[in-house]
Amino acid sequence: MKTSAFLLLLLAVCMPSEGFSQVVIRAPAGTGGLSAAWEWAIKQSAPRAAEVIAVVWTIDSAGANWRWDNQGPPLYELLELPAASGARTAIVAIAKRGEVTKLSIQDLDWPLRQGVSHVIFLGEASQAESFDLVSELDLRSTDVQRARLHVAAIHHNVPAAGTMILEALGSQNRDVRKVAAYAWAHFGGKDALPRLTDLAVGDTDVAVAKAAAYAIGSVDDTASVEALVGVLDDSTRREVRKAAAYALGNLGSPEARAVLIRLIRTEQ
Repeated sequence: MKTSAFLLLLLAVCMPSEGFSQVVIRAPAGTGGLSAAWEWAIKQSAPRAAEVIAVVWTIDSAGANWRWDNQGPPLYELLELPAASGARTAIVAIAKRGEVTKLSIQDLDWPLRQGVSHVIFLGEASQAESFDLVSELDLRSTDVQRARLHVAAIHHNVPAAGTMILEALGSQNRDVRKVAAYAWAHFGGKDALPRLTDLAVGDTDVAVAKAAAYAIGSVDDTASVEALVGVLDDSTRREVRKAAAYALGNLGSPEARAVLIRLIRTEQ
C-alpha cells in the first residue's frame, strides 16, 4: 500500500499540470520583418481554429505592469530568452480563429496567462517596427481597440504613438477618452497637457475627468502643477479635485507640495 501511494504521489508531481504545456513556435529567419512574421503567424494559427494562440514579440521598452496570478514558467524562460532585466517588454496578442481577441503588454518575468495552447514567438522588434504592426492590426472588438492605446503607450520613442493617444483623448466614446488618459500617463510628455486639463475640468463624465487629472500628475514639469492648480480652481466636483490633489502628491516637486500645503490650510 505504501509503495502504491508513493507511486501515485510521484505521478501527481511529475505529470504536467494544465496550462504548463504551451507549445512554442518560432517565426523562421528571413520572414521579412515583423509585419511579414505576423502574417506568417496568422497562417500558422488557421489550422488550429479551435485553440487559443498567443502571438508574442518583445520591444526595447520598460514599464509593463500587467501581470497574471498564474503558475508556470516565466515568459522569458518559455521563450528561451535571457533572464528578464526590465529593459524589454512583451506584447501579447491572443488570437482565436484568426481574430485578435486580447492585446496586452506583459513583464517577461511573469507567466503567460493560462488557456493558451500554442505560443508563436515573432522575436525581438524595434519600437518603430512594433508600433507599425500594432497600428495596422484589424481589431474588431472595442475592448481590444482600447487595449491598443495601452500598448501604444510603451512605444515612447515613436511620435505616432503619442499622436494616436492624443487623438483618442478627443473621442466621442467616454471609455476611449478614459483609457487614453491613463495611456498618456504612461507615455508621458507635455503635448497633452492642454487637452487633459480641458477634460479634467469640463468632461461630463467624472471617471474621464479623474483619469485626466491623474494623467496630468504623471508629467514631471512645472506646467503640470499650473494645470492642476487650474483644475482645483475651476472644478467644483469633489472627486475630480481629490484626483488633482493626488496628482500633485505624485509629482512631489516643491511647487506641488506648496499647493498641497495651501489646500490643507484652506480646504475643509
